[in-house]
Amino acid sequence: MIEEPHRVLTGFVDEVDLGTPAAGGTLSCVLGIATSARVLTQDLPLKKSDETQRLRSGGLNPVSFMLGKYATAGTHICPPMSFGTGSGSPLAYLTYVIDLGDIPGQTLSRVMINDQYVTLGTLTEALYGFGLPVTTTGAAWVKYYDGTQTVADPYLLAQYGFYPNRPWTSDMIGRGMCYAIVTFRHNPEVWQGFPRVLFEMGGIPLYDIRKDSTAGGSGTHRWATPSTWQQTNNPMVMIYNIMRGITLWEGSIWGGRVAAADLVAASWMAAMNECDVASPAVGGGTEAQFRAGFEVTLDQQPADVIAELLKACSGQIVEVGGRWKVRAGGAGLPVYFFTDADVVISQSQDFQPFPGLETCFNGIHASYPEPDSLWVTKDAPPRYNATYEAEDQNRRRVADLSLPAVPYPAQVQRLMVAYIKEERRFRRHGLTLPPDAAVLEPLDAASWTSTMNGYAAKVFEVSEVNDNLQNCLQRVALRERDPTDYSYPSDILLPSAPGAPGAVLPATQTVPGWAVDPWSTTDAAGAARRPPPRAFALLDRRKSG
Repeated sequence: MIEEPHRVLTGFVDEVDLGTPAAGGTLSCVLGIATSARVLTQDLPLKKSDETQRLRSGGLNPVSFMLGKYATAGTHICPPMSFGTGSGSPLAYLTYVIDLGDIPGQTLSRVMINDQYVTLGTLTEALYGFGLPVTTTGAAWVKYYDGTQTVADPYLLAQYGFYPNRPWTSDMIGRGMCYAIVTFRHNPEVWQGFPRVLFEMGGIPLYDIRKDSTAGGSGTHRWATPSTWQQTNNPMVMIYNIMRGITLWEGSIWGGRVAAADLVAASWMAAMNECDVASPAVGGGTEAQFRAGFEVTLDQQPADVIAELLKACSGQIVEVGGRWKVRAGGAGLPVYFFTDADVVISQSQDFQPFPGLETCFNGIHASYPEPDSLWVTKDAPPRYNATYEAEDQNRRRVADLSLPAVPYPAQVQRLMVAYIKEERRFRRHGLTLPPDAAVLEPLDAASWTSTMNGYAAKVFEVSEVNDNLQNCLQRVALRERDPTDYSYPSDILLPSAPGAPGAVLPATQTVPGWAVDPWSTTDAAGAARRPPPRAFALLDRRKSG
């Protein structure tokens, strides 16, 4: 009995038909992967969600945490509360207590109030334990806890310890919870209604195998010691941690619980390094090729989160013989070289030079969360290609790509270019190779020199392997790849100016025909007293005729 040797975690199975096994053969071992090009779809609405912007409250809300840099409105821990007097109001101060993540270690980067980024003051400017003052409004304060707190907030105890119906007590610590306390002072010139808040966060610390000297890397990271972990924006590091399982504060685990030995270290390290390769950035300079950010809620399946993170780095993942391999970006260096003479001609061969026109794309649209536009979903500059359109009978076939885990505009454009180039690599082969091709596994690259097909060391990626256990012949499915698809010229980025955040205030309006002058009344001694304004109408002195 042969155990199932592989599982596809995400994606679509390659289209190549491997045909039948060799004559007389009844036992075979099949290894397969998914292709990443099928993340492109047509005639589907772009994913536009307001979940990041909406402050959740009431009922049962799922536990959440951040991976990488992302924004959230959070979840109300309790209804808004008020206390104090001042500014002509019997309840002058309004307080929000907002859950921002349920694993310790997240950091607060920026705060947005009423669709505007605000500037926070320093601890020396803190007032009455309210927290850091919002210097741009002068009527708000923010206090943040990163989940390592061991006592209840003294400000909440002092102001709401005797609150009717819902007093704040000393056991309301929020252990393991990252939360913010936001206080607003009543000021009708600044606040109209309940203020809206949004928080830009840095994600939870994660383990990076490349930084563990006991696991083949170099550094002090240790899987059993989370205090050695660090924050990261690397999507492959995020996926690695999900595969092994992310531990919540109370000890439960969300993720795969895969043993370290079942994650091929060399493969994961190479993919992580590929994500960190320097690539063109907006405004010049360079940035990491692939980064990601995402708010995870525990009602989401780990495989669904991994699928979004794989899209962020054009990645693939496959299980081979119980061990998981990954790839980010373009195909790797070939591990097997062959010519037409190596192909077993007694076995059938399949060749798909190009798919039907109805499944081809020659242009691409993409959407992503834009931090400079307060994290609303934005459309990236579209990409069209006149050459591709001419090849497709002068038809424009546009794919839609949703990248909710990529809040980086330059990276979105690079992914658009790479994905549409990959989409045009049409050639698929199914053929049989001799026993020495047993070194091949899914995600490996092979170099084929073929006089028959006009190939000169052409690179193909192995998407499926069928190992005949009687004669050791290797039936393989090959997909055309080109490493240059992930080479980015300096002028690859198109102009993309994000919309200005916040509301646009109308110009000051004046009343025509009226004027106001300063004026003062005098007492009997001729001394000026209270200075009232004097309003009068202006006469129309235009001459007629």
